[in-house]
Order: sequence, then structure tokens, then C-alpha cells
Amino acid sequence: MALASRAEAFVYWTNTGFAATGTTIGRANLDGTGVNQNFILGASGPWGVAVDGSHVYWANNGGGAGTTIGRANLDGTGVNQSFIGGASAPLGVAVNSTHIYWANSGTTIGRANLDGTGANQSFITGVDFASGPAVNSTHIYWANQGTGTIGRANLDGTVVNPSFIAATGPFGVALDATHVYWANNTIPGSIGRANLNGTGANESFITAGADSPCAVAVDSTHVYWANQGTGTQAIGRANLDGTGANQSFIAGADTPCGVAVDAPPSPSNEFSFGKVKKNKKKGTAKLTVEVPGPGELELAENKKVKGAEVRAEAAGAGVAGADPAIEVKLPIKPRGKAKKRLKQKGKVKVGVAAEVTFTPDGGAPNTETKALKLLKRG
Repeated sequence: MALASRAEAFVYWTNTGFAATGTTIGRANLDGTGVNQNFILGASGPWGVAVDGSHVYWANNGGGAGTTIGRANLDGTGVNQSFIGGASAPLGVAVNSTHIYWANSGTTIGRANLDGTGANQSFITGVDFASGPAVNSTHIYWANQGTGTIGRANLDGTVVNPSFIAATGPFGVALDATHVYWANNTIPGSIGRANLNGTGANESFITAGADSPCAVAVDSTHVYWANQGTGTQAIGRANLDGTGANQSFIAGADTPCGVAVDAPPSPSNEFSFGKVKKNKKKGTAKLTVEVPGPGELELAENKKVKGAEVRAEAAGAGVAGADPAIEVKLPIKPRGKAKKRLKQKGKVKVGVAAEVTFTPDGGAPNTETKALKLLKRG
């Protein structure tokens, strides 16, 4: 999600309190100074907090009329504890440029429009004691505490995979341009990390004294988490590579179980392949790629048979994180040895697989591969 740039940025957390009796949202500067444990008052056992360019959101899990999604202005004014009603023991909230998402800790993920209308408490079903959702421009992720997994679905709620990543006691998810992070709410606990596609999972990406972490957040330089154990009860922080862990970066919280930062993360570099349209008469093809926003798209030259000429037919345009994704077609035609082989054999592979790299504006490159073969009728 792209956020409006601000002159200052903050860390937010929920003071859930013992047995979900807490009532406040805390806030501090990104460097840990200026701590205000009572930045927003009147919550009901808040579990999970999220922030966009204009508002702070939290999940009230206090029971009865207190099971709502709350909202306030970024400066803490305009507090509305019943911004969205009808939730079921919500454990976490997420937001992007169009919608608010929350985890109903029973079996669903809820969603509503950014203004609170159109609430759908069963936007995604089949989850197991869900908590701590997170969204990027293409997917929603959440923690299944019941099954010990990280789930994922398309941003429109389709293609639900409740066992996308195996985890140990997950309780909260965060995303940046390249990785998914989660809090393992165990004793002593840890912060896990995997690639956005679910590979390379590391359950112990950050340990170093984590105390039953209950939530996680990330910006362009640091990972943050909420230690809710009886020994620490603080906001922890580490460098983005997992080094320099400080379990008491912000002290004095009351059983925190939610953390967020409003510093904008790096733009998403996640993309997906669409259909391959082949022209067998000409021996060419068009590879469709869906990207989340503007940037550069490249297809590497054939490594085994030199000569795959590639150009972008349509340049990416629009706002980063646009929904739906921008569709770009990469026309591919043979030249040199590839063209000669295609003429002789009637087919030629573009390397072992087509290697596509997307670099979003202001972000890091991401490379994916797709098997691709050019065919030509004799």
C-alpha cells in the first residue's frame, strides 16, 4: 500500500491488558522517544492496530458491544470505538487504499470499505482461529493459530490457501516488498520470516529473548514486535536483516498485542504471470505479466540459445498498489541462432525458462521464471 508522505512517523501499539481489559492505544516516535501509553483512550481489549495515511484502526476484543473495529485520526482525535460493528472477537486489523480487513478469531476474515460501509464478516472463510492479517497490492495473509500456519488468499478473497506457510504458534503477520513476517507467540517465542511466495521459511529469524510476541510490523529499515510475556511487556525492534534485536525498545506497555508503523514501506515487487499467447505462424509469443504498479520489466535473453528479443508493449502506469494489477504484455520473437533453430526444428525453448525481473519505482527487483517455448508451423 502506498501511503502519503509525512514529515514525521510513529510506532503504534495496543495495550491489551491482562485478560483483554486494556483500554488504550500507545504511540512513540520511530526512534523510541516520546512514548505516550495513552495516546488513544476508551478501547475495549484492543488486539491489533493498523494505520494508513489519515487514520489509526484497531480491533476491540473486549466482548459484547466491545467487539468492534475502532478508528481515530492520526493525531488521536475523532475517536470512534464503533466504527465497524458486528465483528466476532476480532484479533487484528489491516488496511489498504480501498478496504479494511480484520480477523474474526473463529473462522473468517472480515472486510469493509474504507469508510466503514459494506461490512462483510465472512469475506474469507475456512480459517482456523485467525489473527493478525496483513495486505499488500496482490494478497492478504493471516495467522492460523489453530493449525499453526500462515494463510494467504488473493486480495479479492479468491484462491484461499490456509496452509501457505507452516509456523509455530503464529499470532500476527506483517509484509514488506520481499518478505512475510510473523510472530510465534510461544515461550520464549520468535519472529519468523519467509519470501512472499512462501519459500525460504525461517521460524527463528529473530529470537534473542523474544517474550511471547503477539504481533509484528515492518518498515523500510526495521522489524517491530509486541512482547506480551510477563517478563518483558514491551515493543521490540531489530534491523531488517534480523540483527541488533532490542526486546525492550519501547518499555512500559501493558500486555501489548498489536503494533504498527506509519512510515511507508518499500513498494511491492510481487508480480504474477498471465496467459501466453502464441502466434505459431510467425513463431512469436506474448507473455502477459501482472505488476502491482509502475516500474521496469525485463525478460532475460535466452541463456542456452542466444536471441530472445523482448520489449514491453505497454509501460506500467498508475499508482503503486493499484487494484487490479497493471497488465503488461512482453512480445517475444526469435533472432540469431534461435530464429535459425525455430525455422529448422519448428520449436525452440526460451532458455530453460523465461526469466522476468520487475523493479518497482523506488523498490527492489524481483525475478521469477516461467517455462516458455516458441512454436512455428512449417
